Amino acid sequence: TVSGVKSSSIVLHAIVADNALNSAVTFLKMWNVASGSVTIGTTSPDFIIAVPASVKRTIVFPEGWALATALTVAATTTAALAGVTSPSNNFLLEILYV
Repeated sequence: TVSGVKSSSIVLHAIVADNALNSAVTFLKMWNVASGSVTIGTTSPDFIIAVPASVKRTIVFPEGWALATALTVAATTTAALAGVTSPSNNFLLEILYV
């Protein structure tokens, strides 16, 4: 499922990705476009982060990652562009931005 985090420009500073409920790696896909412009499996992500099974991981962008348009995210079980399957259990995100 595609989720729009913010529909305007932001500077992303950190993400806490909680994959503790899943027994397989989950891939966090991120786009610098509005959520209505993203089709999982078709729209190439700007960034992909692998979060190992059964862990909570913090990803820090020390200088910030400037996104000029928006921040849209999705979680899948495959890193490849064609990967469209969501994790079997909840994959929780905390996102710090200004």
